[in-house]
Amino acid sequence: MWYYDAEGIIRSSGINFIKDLPYFLALLLAFQRFDDSAWGNCSMMKQTDSKVAVEMYGPDGESKLISTGTDQLSYIRGRYGIVGRSTQVLRAKISGDDSDGDYVLKISYPEELRVPEHEMVARARDMTADKTYVLEHLPESVASLDLPQHSTSAIRNALKVDKGSSSGRVLRITAWKRLCPLTDLVGDELWKAFWECYRCESSLFPRLSILPSG
Repeated sequence: MWYYDAEGIIRSSGINFIKDLPYFLALLLAFQRFDDSAWGNCSMMKQTDSKVAVEMYGPDGESKLISTGTDQLSYIRGRYGIVGRSTQVLRAKISGDDSDGDYVLKISYPEELRVPEHEMVARARDMTADKTYVLEHLPESVASLDLPQHSTSAIRNALKVDKGSSSGRVLRITAWKRLCPLTDLVGDELWKAFWECYRCESSLFPRLSILPSG
C-alpha cells in the first residue's frame, strides 16, 4: 500500500492477499467504513455542482462565507505537484459583499511551524503604515482558516512514522483582496510600479537591498 500527501509517501510492507486473506479482508472492511473526511475530503467546504463555499473568519473575528467556482476559469494557479505546499489560487466572492472588490482564495499546505502568511503581511503593513507606495503593493487578507484535522502529522503520529526534521504540514485557506498584476501595466505606469517594488523591498528588507530606504 502506498499513501501520498503533501509531506511525501508512506509505504507499507508487502502482503500476500492469498496467504494473509483475513488481514486483507479486514483492510477492505476498514476502507469501506471511511467517511469523506477519512478519505481526505474537507468537510468544512460545502460543494455544489458549480461552486465550493467555506466559512472563514476575518481579522476582526467576523464570519464570512467565501465561495469559488469549480471550473477551470476560476483557477489562477493550479496544483502542479503532490509533495510540498501544493498551492492553488482561485477567484473568489464573499457572500453579501456588494462592492466591486476582487478576491482570491489561496489553498495550500505550509509547514505547521511556519508563521502564517497573512500574519507576516499584517506585520509588514503595520511597519509601513506611513508609506503609501509600500501598502499599494502588499496584499490584504480578509479571512483565514486553518484545518488541523487535515494535517499531514495526523496519520504519521497514528502510525508512529518517523517524520525526521519535518514539522508536518497543515491545510490553510486564506482569502485576499486581489492585486493588479504588474504585467497588466504599460508605459509610465509599468515603470512607476516597477520602481515602487524596489522601494517596497527597501522599506521591508533594508539588509537585503542596496537601495536607500524611503
